[in-house]
Amino acid sequence: MATSLQDLQLRPMTEIDIQQAVALTRAEGWPHRKEDWAFHLSLGRGWVLESADGEILGTLLCWEFGESVATLGLIVVDQRQQGQGLGRRLMEVATDALGQRTLRLMSTEAGYKLYQRFGFKPAFAVEQRQAQVAVLEPLPLGPAEVVRPARASDIESISRLDQQAFGADRQQLLWKLFFSCECLVLEHTGHLSGFAMLRESGRGCVVGPVVAVDQSEAKALVSHLLAGRELFCRIDLPRRAGSLAEWLNEIGLPVVDQVTAMQNRYTPTRETTRCYTYALVSQALG
Repeated sequence: MATSLQDLQLRPMTEIDIQQAVALTRAEGWPHRKEDWAFHLSLGRGWVLESADGEILGTLLCWEFGESVATLGLIVVDQRQQGQGLGRRLMEVATDALGQRTLRLMSTEAGYKLYQRFGFKPAFAVEQRQAQVAVLEPLPLGPAEVVRPARASDIESISRLDQQAFGADRQQLLWKLFFSCECLVLEHTGHLSGFAMLRESGRGCVVGPVVAVDQSEAKALVSHLLAGRELFCRIDLPRRAGSLAEWLNEIGLPVVDQVTAMQNRYTPTRETTRCYTYALVSQALG
């Protein structure tokens, strides 16, 4: 039965809401575990719409990266209540709270028109690729290239590369990832030029973020990260990934879904981008 929006309480999301949030995403076919929701909530903040009897009927989370950029994600409304304005109400509170920041999100087909009403425009497509991956051999490196495990002393360099690719400082996120996942870096002539991370998430493991100077470096990092493993793997890949996408097809990581990256305004960058994001942390975090 549909519930009137006036009968719902809009409030900040807390850890006690996570179990119900998992049920909402599972109903949509999303693979998020309790641990995945807790990870995302720990890095940002969010809101829920709650019925009088304590049932969570809608969620939205956001992550602020400095004063200029934020991402929105885990926007989900109970299937019984869709079309009643719940998603619109959640977007209103989030966009008001985030002020003049450039806002980014990943849109499914179902949410596309709602986000357009809030001024979001399509930027690029993102491919969700996943499958059980067979044991791989690492791709050969160039004569001046080395792939090695990341060290804590690398975080400052990793953050600079990520900021060039993403357009905002995400050092807090990268520190949390560093201590909860496996991270490899690629050095070219002694200088760190790319990195890739692997962590447990959803049905298995997620590869991302992957940041590199070019597709060849990105492929090398991913191949070394997956080498010698047999696992269920997911990677969210911007469509500009070119030869990396072709290689993922070859190793058995097909496209299973696609979303549209959207943004509500564009902020000019001050420096020429020297590296690119070839795999997202997650669709929520970009």
